[in-house]
This record gives sequence, structure tokens and C-alpha cells, in this order.
Amino acid sequence: MLANLAKATTDVRKDLKSHSTPTAHPAKPSTASIRVPAPPPTYAAKAATPQRPSVVVEATAYTWPDNKRPSPSDICATINAALDHTNPTPVRMSAAKWTAKGNLVIWGGTNTTAHQLTTALPHFSEALQTSFSSMAESAPQSPPILRHNVKWTKLRFNAVPTGKTNTRKAYMPDEAHKALANENPAYTALIITQKPSWVRDPTTYLPGATSSLSVSFEDPDGTSAQTLLRHRTLYAFGHVITVKRWKQSPPKRARKTPAPCTTPTTPGVNNPGGEGPQPTVYNAHGFSSPQRPAQLAFHGFRPPTS
Repeated sequence: MLANLAKATTDVRKDLKSHSTPTAHPAKPSTASIRVPAPPPTYAAKAATPQRPSVVVEATAYTWPDNKRPSPSDICATINAALDHTNPTPVRMSAAKWTAKGNLVIWGGTNTTAHQLTTALPHFSEALQTSFSSMAESAPQSPPILRHNVKWTKLRFNAVPTGKTNTRKAYMPDEAHKALANENPAYTALIITQKPSWVRDPTTYLPGATSSLSVSFEDPDGTSAQTLLRHRTLYAFGHVITVKRWKQSPPKRARKTPAPCTTPTTPGVNNPGGEGPQPTVYNAHGFSSPQRPAQLAFHGFRPPTS
């Protein structure tokens, strides 16, 4: 009878377990509904983005009252107003900047292409000439020259003979440019923006010395510089010249002059050259002072009297 009761109990437990409600588990969110933020653009992607077209205005011939040149915002407003009246293409100017040499760089608008900017250059020149002439203290008779703002590259040519002798000066930039162009097709193909110039004052060179030249040229994508650096050498004045990247030297810091040391002028221990008696606690007989015997009487000791 006990066996039958145990069997019945086991059957009831199995029946209850089979009818128990399953535990509900929260559904995992779908990966499609999760928005992952896009990574920020890399430096290479930013560098690959085409830059807005720009032009350089040669404005060094203008002089301004109190060196106050027109502000970039006024320049852009003047040019855009002139373009609205004379130029049918949607060319706009976005920004302007004065350079350290006194030239002006102007950037085109968002939808302005390089071709449109080239077409509008005559209108730029006329508008700037009218505006600048009315504001400048002195202005040239002809409109300013405008040219495309193309990226430059600067290289250094080392081990170049200066040509300095006891009777002649160092080679001039035109002489160095001609010598390099005659011997190097890779150099001849460059669009030079700054002819070879000595990195030091040529008047400081000694006879027979060699030095370095700096050269600048148009290089929009950097391939011209890579070609010269890959060749490594050029030839001029009968010498082999090495090509190196230009490294701008940091400005030299002025050395601080140390403050002069001052000596005390009051006579005493620190100024032995002072006049008058020097204080001391010793003499030929022991402890004493220059005026009177010291009154020392401790432990039965009494200084001798003279």
C-alpha cells in the first residue's frame, strides 16, 4: 500500500511540472534598430577634400593711412556687390586675408568652381582698383595683378659652391637659377616662384666656400618635390648638389644677461676692505675685545691681564 501511495505522489508531481508556466525572458533588442554613430573623419579624409579655389591679389604697391588696410569683410562685400551687377555667373566670395607681405588672398564661395573664378578675375580687378584707389594714400595707375593661389613647395639644395673669390661676390639668384636649369631637366620643368637664394647673407661667405640654396616652386599635389627628393642629386657649377627637405629653424631665444653681483659697502666681516677696526673675539692672550678685557669668569677661569 505504501508503494502505491509513493507512485501516486510521483505521478502528481510530474503532472504539475508539465503544466507549469514557463519563465518569460526579455527579448533582445534587434541590432537593426540600434544606430551606431558614424566615426569622425580622419585626417587623410580631410586632406583629400578639395579646397575652395582662391586667388592672390598683388597689393604691395598700395599704401594705407596709418597702415589701416580694408577689412576682409569690407573687401568681400565690395567684390560681391560688383559681381552682382556685372557678372552673370553665380560667383561669390567667402573670405579674404592679408598676408605678411601686403598681398591679399581671396577665397571663392561654396558653389564657386575654379573655372568660374578664372572667368570673374577681370571683374575682381576692376572692383578692387576702384575701391582701393579711393581708400589708399597712394595707388598705382594700373589695376592690381591677380593670380591663382597655388600651393608652393620649398626645398634646400646643399653643397653648392658660392663662387665667392677675392675679386667677385657670390653667385646671384639669376646665375644659380640658370646654372641649375642648364644641367637638370627635372629642375627645368618646375614653375619657380622664388629663385635660388642663399640661406645666409652672401657677404659673409669666405672665398671658395660652399653653402645652401632655398628654392620655391608651384607644387599643387606634391609630386614635383617627391621627384626631386627621389633623384636626391642635382648638378651645377661643376659640383654634385644634394636635395633635402626644407626645415624651418625655430627662432633663436635671446640670452638673459645675469644681474651683476653687488658687494656690501658697510665695513665689517663681509667687507674686509672697509675702514675701521674689524670685530674679533681673539687676540694674543685669549678671548677679549679690542676695547676692554672680556669679563669671563666661569668655572674659576679668569683671563690674564696685560
